Amino acid sequence: MVSFLRRGTAVGLLVAVSSCGVFSSDCALTDGACDPLIGYLSTQRWPYCFETTNVPYPLFLSGTESVIAGQASAFDNLDGVGTAARFQAPRGLATDCVSLFAFDQFNHNVRRIDLATNTVTTLAGSTSSPTGTSGSADGVGTAASFASPRGGAATERYVYVADTGNHTIRQIDKENGNTITIAGSAGSGAYVDGPGSSARFNFPASIAVVGQNLYIADQNNFAVRRLSLKDLSVITFAGGTQGTTDGVGTSAQLDGIVAGIATDGTNLYLPDSANHIIRRINLATAQVTTIAGQVGVTGTTDAVGTAALFNSPRGAVSDGLTLYVADRNNSSIRTINLTTLAVGTLISGLATAPEGDPAVTLNRLYYGGYTLATINVVQ
Repeated sequence: MVSFLRRGTAVGLLVAVSSCGVFSSDCALTDGACDPLIGYLSTQRWPYCFETTNVPYPLFLSGTESVIAGQASAFDNLDGVGTAARFQAPRGLATDCVSLFAFDQFNHNVRRIDLATNTVTTLAGSTSSPTGTSGSADGVGTAASFASPRGGAATERYVYVADTGNHTIRQIDKENGNTITIAGSAGSGAYVDGPGSSARFNFPASIAVVGQNLYIADQNNFAVRRLSLKDLSVITFAGGTQGTTDGVGTSAQLDGIVAGIATDGTNLYLPDSANHIIRRINLATAQVTTIAGQVGVTGTTDAVGTAALFNSPRGAVSDGLTLYVADRNNSSIRTINLTTLAVGTLISGLATAPEGDPAVTLNRLYYGGYTLATINVVQ
Protein backbone atom coordinates (compact mmCIF):
# COMPACT_ATOMS: atom_id res chain seq x y z
CA MET A 1 0.00 0.00 0.00
CA VAL A 2 1.30 3.43 -0.95
CA SER A 3 1.57 6.16 1.67
CA PHE A 4 0.53 9.74 1.04
CA LEU A 5 1.32 13.10 2.62
CA ARG A 6 -0.91 14.93 5.06
CA ARG A 7 0.43 18.36 6.01
CA GLY A 8 3.88 17.19 4.99
CA THR A 9 3.82 14.00 7.06
CA ALA A 10 3.16 10.50 5.73
CA VAL A 11 0.37 9.33 8.03
CA GLY A 12 -2.09 7.46 5.85
CA LEU A 13 -2.62 5.04 3.01
CA LEU A 14 -3.84 5.16 -0.54
CA VAL A 15 -7.26 3.57 -0.27
CA ALA A 16 -9.02 4.13 -3.57
CA VAL A 17 -9.36 4.75 -6.49
CA SER A 18 -6.48 3.03 -8.27
CA SER A 19 -8.51 2.91 -11.48
CA CYS A 20 -7.82 6.64 -11.70
CA GLY A 21 -4.05 6.24 -11.80
CA VAL A 22 -0.97 5.48 -9.74
CA PHE A 23 -0.41 7.84 -6.83
CA SER A 24 2.75 9.87 -6.32
CA SER A 25 2.95 11.35 -2.82
CA ASP A 26 3.73 14.97 -3.54
CA CYS A 27 0.58 16.75 -2.46
CA ALA A 28 -0.93 17.49 0.94
CA LEU A 29 -4.24 16.19 2.19
CA THR A 30 -6.59 18.81 3.59
CA ASP A 31 -8.91 18.16 6.51
CA GLY A 32 -11.86 15.85 5.90
CA ALA A 33 -12.69 12.21 6.35
CA CYS A 34 -12.47 11.35 2.67
CA ASP A 35 -11.92 13.95 -0.02
CA PRO A 36 -11.15 13.78 -3.72
CA LEU A 37 -7.61 15.16 -3.99
CA ILE A 38 -5.23 15.94 -6.78
CA GLY A 39 -2.02 13.91 -6.90
CA TYR A 40 0.61 14.03 -9.62
CA LEU A 41 2.07 11.42 -11.92
CA SER A 42 4.59 12.81 -14.40
CA THR A 43 2.76 15.81 -15.90
CA GLN A 44 -0.73 14.42 -15.37
CA ARG A 45 -3.06 15.09 -12.44
CA TRP A 46 -5.24 12.40 -10.91
CA PRO A 47 -8.16 12.67 -8.48
CA TYR A 48 -8.13 10.27 -5.57
CA CYS A 49 -9.98 9.49 -2.41
CA PHE A 50 -7.95 9.28 0.79
CA GLU A 51 -8.63 8.44 4.40
CA THR A 52 -6.91 10.44 7.12
CA THR A 53 -6.11 7.43 9.30
CA ASN A 54 -3.40 4.81 8.99
CA VAL A 55 -5.78 2.06 7.91
CA PRO A 56 -7.19 1.26 4.47
CA TYR A 57 -10.58 2.74 3.72
CA PRO A 58 -12.32 0.17 1.50
CA LEU A 59 -15.38 0.76 -0.62
CA PHE A 60 -18.51 0.12 1.43
CA LEU A 61 -20.85 -1.18 -1.25
CA SER A 62 -24.16 -2.61 -0.10
CA GLY A 63 -25.32 -4.03 -3.41
CA THR A 64 -28.23 -1.63 -3.88
CA GLU A 65 -28.77 -0.93 -7.59
CA SER A 66 -30.28 2.09 -9.32
CA VAL A 67 -30.15 3.91 -12.68
CA ILE A 68 -28.22 7.17 -13.03
CA ALA A 69 -28.79 7.80 -16.74
CA GLY A 70 -30.93 6.47 -19.56
CA GLN A 71 -34.15 4.52 -19.46
CA ALA A 72 -34.65 0.78 -19.76
CA SER A 73 -35.83 -0.36 -23.21
CA ALA A 74 -35.72 3.23 -24.52
CA PHE A 75 -32.87 3.06 -27.01
CA ASP A 76 -31.87 6.32 -28.70
CA ASN A 77 -29.01 8.79 -28.99
CA LEU A 78 -30.01 11.74 -26.84
CA ASP A 79 -28.11 13.90 -24.37
CA GLY A 80 -29.88 15.09 -21.24
CA VAL A 81 -30.01 14.82 -17.46
CA GLY A 82 -30.33 11.40 -15.88
CA THR A 83 -33.22 9.35 -17.21
CA ALA A 84 -33.91 11.91 -19.95
CA ALA A 85 -30.73 10.79 -21.73
CA ARG A 86 -30.74 7.85 -24.13
CA PHE A 87 -28.09 5.25 -25.04
CA GLN A 88 -27.62 2.29 -27.37
CA ALA A 89 -25.58 -0.32 -25.48
CA PRO A 90 -23.13 1.71 -23.34
CA ARG A 91 -20.86 -1.29 -22.97
CA GLY A 92 -17.58 -0.24 -21.34
CA LEU A 93 -17.09 2.57 -18.82
CA ALA A 94 -14.16 4.64 -17.54
CA THR A 95 -13.85 7.42 -15.00
CA ASP A 96 -11.53 10.23 -13.98
CA CYS A 97 -13.44 10.47 -10.67
CA VAL A 98 -15.20 13.62 -11.85
CA SER A 99 -16.97 12.29 -14.93
CA LEU A 100 -17.99 8.89 -16.20
CA PHE A 101 -17.23 8.05 -19.82
CA ALA A 102 -19.49 5.58 -21.61
CA PHE A 103 -18.38 3.93 -24.84
CA ASP A 104 -21.81 3.79 -26.49
CA GLN A 105 -21.33 0.93 -28.91
CA PHE A 106 -24.31 1.21 -31.25
CA ASN A 107 -24.41 5.00 -31.19
CA HIS A 108 -20.74 4.96 -32.28
CA ASN A 109 -19.78 7.68 -29.82
CA VAL A 110 -18.28 8.48 -26.42
CA ARG A 111 -20.62 10.01 -23.86
CA ARG A 112 -19.66 11.94 -20.72
CA ILE A 113 -21.76 11.78 -17.54
CA ASP A 114 -21.09 14.44 -14.90
CA LEU A 115 -21.05 12.48 -11.63
CA ALA A 116 -22.29 15.46 -9.62
CA THR A 117 -25.40 16.12 -11.75
CA ASN A 118 -25.84 13.00 -13.94
CA THR A 119 -25.85 15.28 -16.97
CA VAL A 120 -25.04 13.35 -20.15
CA THR A 121 -23.28 15.00 -23.10
CA THR A 122 -21.61 13.64 -26.23
CA LEU A 123 -17.87 14.13 -25.93
CA ALA A 124 -17.06 12.85 -29.43
CA GLY A 125 -18.80 11.00 -32.21
CA SER A 126 -22.20 10.89 -33.84
CA THR A 127 -25.28 12.60 -32.37
CA SER A 128 -27.75 11.45 -35.03
CA SER A 129 -31.02 10.01 -33.71
CA PRO A 130 -32.34 7.42 -33.10
CA THR A 131 -29.01 5.68 -33.82
CA GLY A 132 -25.56 7.14 -34.28
CA THR A 133 -23.65 6.88 -37.56
CA SER A 134 -20.37 4.99 -37.78
CA GLY A 135 -17.15 6.18 -39.40
CA SER A 136 -13.44 6.61 -38.80
CA ALA A 137 -12.85 10.35 -39.18
CA ASP A 138 -10.61 12.29 -36.82
CA GLY A 139 -11.92 15.69 -35.80
CA VAL A 140 -13.32 17.82 -32.99
CA GLY A 141 -16.33 16.64 -31.03
CA THR A 142 -19.18 15.48 -33.24
CA ALA A 143 -17.00 15.88 -36.36
CA ALA A 144 -15.14 12.76 -35.27
CA SER A 145 -16.62 9.33 -35.92
CA PHE A 146 -16.20 5.85 -34.43
CA ALA A 147 -17.29 2.31 -35.23
CA SER A 148 -18.75 0.36 -32.31
CA PRO A 149 -16.34 1.43 -29.54
CA ARG A 150 -16.50 -1.05 -26.67
CA GLY A 151 -14.15 0.30 -24.00
CA GLY A 152 -11.36 2.61 -23.02
CA ALA A 153 -9.68 4.49 -20.22
CA ALA A 154 -9.57 8.03 -18.87
CA THR A 155 -6.71 10.17 -17.57
CA GLU A 156 -6.75 13.77 -16.38
CA ARG A 157 -6.42 15.12 -19.93
CA TYR A 158 -7.40 12.35 -22.34
CA VAL A 159 -9.86 9.57 -22.97
CA TYR A 160 -8.36 6.60 -24.84
CA VAL A 161 -10.83 4.61 -26.91
CA ALA A 162 -10.73 1.03 -28.13
CA ASP A 163 -12.46 1.77 -31.43
CA THR A 164 -13.39 -1.84 -31.92
CA GLY A 165 -15.03 -1.82 -35.33
CA ASN A 166 -12.27 0.31 -36.83
CA HIS A 167 -9.46 -1.82 -35.29
CA THR A 168 -7.83 1.36 -33.98
CA ILE A 169 -6.90 3.18 -30.78
CA ARG A 170 -8.15 6.75 -30.56
CA GLN A 171 -7.32 9.65 -28.24
CA ILE A 172 -9.85 12.31 -27.23
CA ASP A 173 -8.75 15.56 -25.62
CA LYS A 174 -11.30 16.12 -22.86
CA GLU A 175 -10.79 19.88 -22.96
CA ASN A 176 -11.88 20.39 -26.56
CA GLY A 177 -13.12 17.01 -27.84
CA ASN A 178 -10.35 16.74 -30.43
CA THR A 179 -10.05 13.12 -31.55
CA ILE A 180 -7.01 11.60 -33.24
CA THR A 181 -6.03 8.06 -34.19
CA ILE A 182 -2.81 7.07 -32.41
CA ALA A 183 -2.42 3.42 -33.45
CA GLY A 184 -3.79 1.03 -36.02
CA SER A 185 -5.44 1.72 -39.36
CA ALA A 186 -9.20 1.96 -39.86
CA GLY A 187 -10.62 -1.06 -41.65
CA SER A 188 -7.39 -3.04 -41.37
CA GLY A 189 -7.97 -5.81 -38.86
CA ALA A 190 -4.73 -7.78 -38.55
CA TYR A 191 -1.92 -8.62 -36.13
CA VAL A 192 1.19 -6.49 -36.54
CA ASP A 193 3.47 -4.94 -33.93
CA GLY A 194 5.06 -1.64 -34.87
CA PRO A 195 4.84 2.14 -34.56
CA GLY A 196 1.52 4.02 -34.63
CA SER A 197 -0.39 3.58 -37.87
CA SER A 198 1.86 0.69 -38.90
CA ALA A 199 0.54 -1.45 -36.04
CA ARG A 200 -2.54 -3.58 -36.55
CA PHE A 201 -5.24 -4.76 -34.14
CA ASN A 202 -8.20 -7.08 -34.58
CA PHE A 203 -11.23 -5.91 -32.61
CA PRO A 204 -9.54 -4.15 -29.64
CA ALA A 205 -12.09 -4.19 -26.83
CA SER A 206 -10.67 -2.56 -23.70
CA ILE A 207 -7.80 -0.39 -22.40
CA ALA A 208 -5.99 0.02 -19.08
CA VAL A 209 -3.54 2.87 -18.44
CA VAL A 210 -0.41 2.39 -16.35
CA GLY A 211 2.03 5.29 -16.39
CA GLN A 212 2.94 6.09 -19.98
CA ASN A 213 1.61 2.82 -21.41
CA LEU A 214 -1.76 1.65 -22.65
CA TYR A 215 -2.52 -2.05 -22.27
CA ILE A 216 -5.07 -3.18 -24.83
CA ALA A 217 -7.24 -6.30 -24.82
CA ASP A 218 -6.96 -7.25 -28.50
CA GLN A 219 -9.92 -9.59 -28.81
CA ASN A 220 -9.50 -11.50 -32.06
CA ASN A 221 -5.72 -11.68 -31.73
CA PHE A 222 -6.07 -13.34 -28.29
CA ALA A 223 -3.45 -10.91 -27.01
CA VAL A 224 -2.73 -8.06 -24.65
CA ARG A 225 -0.87 -5.38 -26.58
CA ARG A 226 1.17 -2.53 -25.07
CA LEU A 227 1.12 0.93 -26.65
CA SER A 228 3.76 3.40 -25.45
CA LEU A 229 2.46 6.96 -25.19
CA LYS A 230 6.03 8.21 -25.56
CA ASP A 231 6.65 6.96 -29.10
CA LEU A 232 3.34 5.19 -30.00
CA SER A 233 5.15 1.88 -30.50
CA VAL A 234 3.00 -1.24 -30.16
CA ILE A 235 4.25 -4.62 -28.94
CA THR A 236 2.59 -7.85 -27.84
CA PHE A 237 2.82 -7.96 -24.06
CA ALA A 238 1.11 -11.30 -23.46
CA GLY A 239 -0.68 -13.99 -25.43
CA GLY A 240 -1.08 -14.01 -29.18
CA THR A 241 -2.32 -17.56 -29.59
CA GLN A 242 -5.67 -19.03 -28.59
CA GLY A 243 -5.70 -21.32 -25.56
CA THR A 244 -5.61 -21.55 -21.78
CA THR A 245 -1.95 -22.10 -20.97
CA ASP A 246 -0.38 -19.86 -18.30
CA GLY A 247 3.15 -18.67 -18.93
CA VAL A 248 5.36 -15.63 -19.50
CA GLY A 249 4.48 -13.09 -22.17
CA THR A 250 3.82 -14.58 -25.59
CA SER A 251 4.31 -18.12 -24.28
CA ALA A 252 0.97 -17.75 -22.49
CA GLN A 253 -2.29 -18.40 -24.32
CA LEU A 254 -5.47 -16.36 -24.05
CA ASP A 255 -8.92 -17.01 -25.43
CA GLY A 256 -11.82 -14.93 -26.74
CA ILE A 257 -13.70 -13.04 -25.91
CA VAL A 258 -10.88 -10.89 -24.46
CA ALA A 259 -13.54 -8.42 -23.44
CA GLY A 260 -12.12 -6.35 -20.60
CA ILE A 261 -8.91 -5.43 -18.81
CA ALA A 262 -8.19 -3.83 -15.43
CA THR A 263 -5.15 -2.85 -13.40
CA ASP A 264 -4.11 -2.12 -9.83
CA GLY A 265 -0.83 -0.55 -10.97
CA THR A 266 1.15 -3.75 -10.31
CA ASN A 267 -0.81 -6.30 -12.31
CA LEU A 268 -3.27 -6.49 -15.14
CA TYR A 269 -6.46 -8.49 -14.66
CA LEU A 270 -8.15 -10.07 -17.65
CA PRO A 271 -11.55 -11.79 -17.64
CA ASP A 272 -10.96 -14.72 -20.02
CA SER A 273 -14.59 -14.93 -20.97
CA ALA A 274 -14.67 -18.03 -23.16
CA ASN A 275 -12.82 -20.01 -20.48
CA HIS A 276 -14.85 -18.57 -17.56
CA ILE A 277 -11.70 -17.63 -15.66
CA ILE A 278 -9.82 -14.57 -14.45
CA ARG A 279 -6.18 -14.17 -15.45
CA ARG A 280 -3.52 -11.98 -13.79
CA ILE A 281 -0.58 -10.56 -15.72
CA ASN A 282 2.35 -9.19 -13.74
CA LEU A 283 3.44 -5.86 -15.24
CA ALA A 284 7.10 -6.36 -14.33
CA THR A 285 7.51 -9.92 -15.62
CA ALA A 286 4.55 -10.48 -18.00
CA GLN A 287 3.80 -13.70 -16.08
CA VAL A 288 0.24 -14.83 -16.81
CA THR A 289 -1.51 -16.75 -14.02
CA THR A 290 -5.05 -18.03 -13.63
CA ILE A 291 -6.24 -16.69 -10.28
CA ALA A 292 -9.95 -17.54 -10.19
CA GLY A 293 -12.42 -19.83 -11.90
CA GLN A 294 -12.01 -23.16 -13.66
CA VAL A 295 -11.37 -23.59 -17.37
CA GLY A 296 -14.57 -24.55 -19.18
CA VAL A 297 -16.67 -24.84 -16.01
CA THR A 298 -19.54 -22.41 -15.38
CA GLY A 299 -21.33 -21.66 -12.15
CA THR A 300 -21.99 -19.18 -9.36
CA THR A 301 -19.81 -20.65 -6.61
CA ASP A 302 -18.11 -18.19 -4.25
CA ALA A 303 -14.84 -19.66 -3.00
CA VAL A 304 -11.11 -18.97 -2.99
CA GLY A 305 -9.25 -18.79 -6.30
CA THR A 306 -9.78 -21.63 -8.72
CA ALA A 307 -12.45 -23.20 -6.53
CA ALA A 308 -14.78 -20.32 -7.51
CA LEU A 309 -16.92 -20.43 -10.65
CA PHE A 310 -17.94 -17.73 -13.17
CA ASN A 311 -20.06 -17.68 -16.31
CA SER A 312 -18.63 -15.61 -19.17
CA PRO A 313 -17.04 -12.72 -17.21
CA ARG A 314 -16.78 -9.77 -19.61
CA GLY A 315 -15.15 -6.89 -17.73
CA ALA A 316 -13.39 -5.83 -14.55
CA VAL A 317 -12.15 -2.86 -12.54
CA SER A 318 -9.92 -2.60 -9.46
CA ASP A 319 -9.94 -0.17 -6.54
CA GLY A 320 -6.51 -1.44 -5.47
CA LEU A 321 -7.91 -3.81 -2.85
CA THR A 322 -10.66 -5.61 -4.72
CA LEU A 323 -11.33 -6.64 -8.31
CA TYR A 324 -14.93 -6.13 -9.39
CA VAL A 325 -15.95 -8.48 -12.22
CA ALA A 326 -18.91 -8.10 -14.58
CA ASP A 327 -20.06 -11.74 -14.60
CA ARG A 328 -22.27 -11.50 -17.67
CA ASN A 329 -24.17 -14.77 -17.87
CA ASN A 330 -24.70 -14.83 -14.12
CA SER A 331 -26.17 -11.28 -14.30
CA SER A 332 -24.03 -10.34 -11.32
CA ILE A 333 -21.10 -8.28 -10.08
CA ARG A 334 -18.53 -10.52 -8.41
CA THR A 335 -15.62 -9.48 -6.18
CA ILE A 336 -12.11 -10.89 -5.81
CA ASN A 337 -10.01 -9.95 -2.80
CA LEU A 338 -6.63 -9.23 -4.39
CA THR A 339 -4.74 -10.40 -1.30
CA THR A 340 -6.55 -13.65 -0.50
CA LEU A 341 -8.17 -14.31 -3.92
CA ALA A 342 -11.46 -14.98 -2.12
CA VAL A 343 -14.37 -14.59 -4.56
CA GLY A 344 -17.69 -13.14 -3.44
CA THR A 345 -20.89 -11.81 -4.99
CA LEU A 346 -21.59 -8.10 -4.56
CA ILE A 347 -24.97 -8.18 -6.30
CA SER A 348 -26.84 -10.81 -8.31
CA GLY A 349 -30.09 -10.99 -10.23
CA LEU A 350 -29.41 -7.84 -12.21
CA ALA A 351 -32.23 -6.93 -14.59
CA THR A 352 -29.81 -6.77 -17.50
CA ALA A 353 -26.47 -8.48 -17.85
CA PRO A 354 -23.33 -6.38 -17.22
CA GLU A 355 -20.80 -6.47 -20.03
CA GLY A 356 -17.59 -4.54 -20.52
CA ASP A 357 -15.47 -2.85 -17.89
CA PRO A 358 -17.30 -1.29 -14.92
CA ALA A 359 -15.95 1.89 -13.32
CA VAL A 360 -15.44 2.58 -9.63
CA THR A 361 -15.27 5.70 -7.46
CA LEU A 362 -15.73 6.06 -3.71
CA ASN A 363 -18.78 4.01 -2.65
CA ARG A 364 -20.00 3.74 -6.24
CA LEU A 365 -19.61 1.09 -8.91
CA TYR A 366 -21.05 1.84 -12.33
CA TYR A 367 -21.78 -0.65 -15.09
CA GLY A 368 -23.26 -0.80 -18.57
CA GLY A 369 -23.76 -3.61 -21.04
CA TYR A 370 -24.42 -4.91 -24.51
CA THR A 371 -28.20 -4.94 -24.14
CA LEU A 372 -28.52 -1.93 -21.84
CA ALA A 373 -30.08 1.44 -22.54
CA THR A 374 -29.00 2.67 -19.11
CA ILE A 375 -25.99 3.42 -16.94
CA ASN A 376 -26.44 1.73 -13.59
CA VAL A 377 -24.87 2.27 -10.19
CA VAL A 378 -24.33 -0.14 -7.30
CA GLN A 379 -23.81 1.61 -3.97
